[in-house]
Amino acid sequence: MALGSVGSAWAWQQKPATQPSQSTAANTAANDASERYKQAVKQQQLNDQLQKNHLENQLQQHSQNTALAPSAKNPLLRQQFDDADRAREQRYRAGQQDLLDRYKNAVAPRVAPPLPQPANPPPVQEQ
Repeated sequence: MALGSVGSAWAWQQKPATQPSQSTAANTAANDASERYKQAVKQQQLNDQLQKNHLENQLQQHSQNTALAPSAKNPLLRQQFDDADRAREQRYRAGQQDLLDRYKNAVAPRVAPPLPQPANPPPVQEQ
């Protein structure tokens, strides 16, 4: 009896380790779930970054308004602050748009390019 269990243990060790293959449907479902998770993570990261940028923009605006208050009556300084504010707003909007574009490109479904068609298909031979 001991010999039988040793023999079966030896035979078990000699068999190559094989993994049971999953069905295509299970692979597809797992890939779909993985893709949905990755997309959700990317969306959350985008939302976090947009919120962070918005808060930074508000802080900069508040700082600029505070700095402008003592010199509000000087038209030259006022013009410089207005120009700086417009430039900051343009940078802010461009940065937000860049984040949105990168997100769209990251989560957009991949489209395979069409296969090139032969210019002159080979003639069909009749038999």
